[in-house]
Amino acid sequence: MIESIVNELVQRLRGDQVSVGPTERIVYSRDLWPLHTLRLRRGVLPPLPGVIVWPENEQDVVAILEVARRRKVPVTPYGGGSGVLGGAMASAGGIIMDLKRMSRLVGIDPLCGTCVVEPGILGAHLEARLNERGWTLGHFPSSLMTATVGGYVATRSAGQFSSRFGKIEDMVVSLRLVAGTGEVLDTEEDSLSAGTPDYNQILLGSEGTLGVVTRATLKIHPVPAASAYEGVSFGTVEAGLSAMRRIMQAGLRPTVLRLYDEIDTYIALQDKGEGKERRARHGPGLLDRFPRAVRGALRVALARPERIQAVLDRILPGEVLLVFGFEGEPEEVAASVPEARTLSQRCGGRLLGPEPGLRWLRKRYDVSYNMPQLFQAGAFVDTIEVAGPWDRIPGLYHAVRREINRHVLVMAHFSHAYPEGVSIYFSIAGSAAGEEAAERRYFDAWNGAMRVVMAHRCTVSHHHGVGRMKAAFVAREQAGFLPFYHTLKARLDPDGILNPGKLYGEAPVASAG
Repeated sequence: MIESIVNELVQRLRGDQVSVGPTERIVYSRDLWPLHTLRLRRGVLPPLPGVIVWPENEQDVVAILEVARRRKVPVTPYGGGSGVLGGAMASAGGIIMDLKRMSRLVGIDPLCGTCVVEPGILGAHLEARLNERGWTLGHFPSSLMTATVGGYVATRSAGQFSSRFGKIEDMVVSLRLVAGTGEVLDTEEDSLSAGTPDYNQILLGSEGTLGVVTRATLKIHPVPAASAYEGVSFGTVEAGLSAMRRIMQAGLRPTVLRLYDEIDTYIALQDKGEGKERRARHGPGLLDRFPRAVRGALRVALARPERIQAVLDRILPGEVLLVFGFEGEPEEVAASVPEARTLSQRCGGRLLGPEPGLRWLRKRYDVSYNMPQLFQAGAFVDTIEVAGPWDRIPGLYHAVRREINRHVLVMAHFSHAYPEGVSIYFSIAGSAAGEEAAERRYFDAWNGAMRVVMAHRCTVSHHHGVGRMKAAFVAREQAGFLPFYHTLKARLDPDGILNPGKLYGEAPVASAG
């Protein structure tokens, strides 16, 4: 059957746009979901696709979907593969549609402040091309170097500057996409009249289950003329959160507003400036010796996360770091920074000057490249991003830590702040005696965190998407919306070929325990 599908695809496309090579099938079977990395250590591969295709234009996408629908073969749209929840995980024997050859910046409209792009363009490449002409998208996720615009749209992505520029759903003006029926839809043509629904908001975040995006019109902004970044120290997470809330509700528009809890603060300040001062005051602590622990017994240590947490509670100085930054016209920056300082001081903040903020700016993409070292040491690491309104955030933060510290070491920072609330980005690390035990511990931590989030009436997903890992939890959280989604799915993808099992689909690929 695969051979006949390949022959038909080659007839509709070209030979160099289709592959059934074993290397390609293995590479394209997964995204960066850490669960797959855990399983690969014991030689377990995810389900392999049957064929990989590389469309080069919208007509190619239509042709591929027509073949897939006629053959009843599942199709998974694929961008940079940087997702961490299994959203681009292949269906066994299905088609992977890699969109990276559709990577043009089609045009810029300086009067409207918009650009038109194809879905396969990498975020870093788009930003560089816009910068050459004096523009910026203002969207800087940690995956900037490897994520595509199509991935942004599919997952409702947020960049590090979201408090000023918004998330990707605030940047999308219109979308063109091909539905599972082969129809080409354009939200610009269907949303011009007053009173019509904003179809963009229905399609954004649908993770390729309703259609394959072929073009996006996005808002862009002039490259800022001035910038300023600073750091502030607080005695408690609650005090730092209060400062964040006041800054956002005062009408300021910080480019960056990030608060680190005690563990994340200590790590962030180890190398320079404030970290040296803190070591002089408190002496060396466990994290000062952490590199040697990595080389030696990290796996053993992370198998006892509660003990590590107890040691950290004794040695950490009880300070948390807030980083804020403003970009824009010089007058706006000059007016905003003093007000942010004043609001921070009213909440008990101690001003640290520019260095912590500038250091964050220099190193803001480093964390993604450090994570593989923990897997190589025999441990596992992951991130869990959630969000909620300001009044529930402190309780949610402490409750998640209490719940999952039995299984993993956990730290967090708070970012993507809005007048109404903020996102919490938990980082977890753990280990166990044996790979299967490690996987059970991984799921115990995840499921515990999700249960706590739902009990606090907060959202389990803010900007990483849903994929396979969060599908069961999002289906419960959004149960009232599901009948509408299924009606739309039946209209746009009646044969169910588009990225099955994602978003509201199957439960995670292991027992929830």
